[in-house]
Amino acid sequence: MKLVKIRIPEGRDVHQFLEEVIKRLGLMNGAITGIGGLEEAIIGVYNGGKYHEIQIRPCKPFIIEVGSLLGNYSYDDKGLRIHIHVVLATYTKEGYKVYAGHLIRSRAKPFIEIGLYEQ
Repeated sequence: MKLVKIRIPEGRDVHQFLEEVIKRLGLMNGAITGIGGLEEAIIGVYNGGKYHEIQIRPCKPFIIEVGSLLGNYSYDDKGLRIHIHVVLATYTKEGYKVYAGHLIRSRAKPFIEIGLYEQ
């Protein structure tokens, strides 16, 4: 097993950055782990037919803390597939909140530290 450590810089879309790195390095199939912070995020909770999307925006000056980021990447007949689940925490207008679900879209702030474990 090969480990590739990367840092996703502030302002970058997490999925887009991962896709660029995985393709550039020629990685094919593996696991993803990570921690760090986000400026904003959309997560999905599956209801059996589709994802119910939840948009997360912290009160300023707070960020969204990534307590856990776990996933995988592989190729299928449609190309590269990146599948990530997260546990996130932040301070919103309603107070301190914790969220968990499928990471649909997000932007790093100040950065995300990622481990790509190529199998």
